[in-house]
Amino acid sequence: MMRKVSRATGTSLQRFFHKAYDMIRAIAFAGGLFVGLCGSSFLLVDEMVLNLHHEAEEPRPKEFRGMFMHLNEQKQKVFTPPQWLAFTLMSIGSVTMLYSIALPKKPKPA
Repeated sequence: MMRKVSRATGTSLQRFFHKAYDMIRAIAFAGGLFVGLCGSSFLLVDEMVLNLHHEAEEPRPKEFRGMFMHLNEQKQKVFTPPQWLAFTLMSIGSVTMLYSIALPKKPKPA
């Protein structure tokens, strides 16, 4: 059984998506660019030292969140990104940017 949608609701939704269509494309491109640049920065970095002193008395088990983190001699957190993370982020970012470019052009208003 199909539900009827009022004509006023359908046209207002169409007007909203017509106005927001360019922004969706721009947001997808900007998000892809950000993720790709983060990935390319991981190619140049061996480790990142967070300027935060961590007072841990007992060692915590390596969970998913702390998988690539450890403490140095000054009890600062150190993040060592694996090599695959850089290529994964760059590929996700490039596919997202290509998708945003390949989106169809702005539809004509009804």
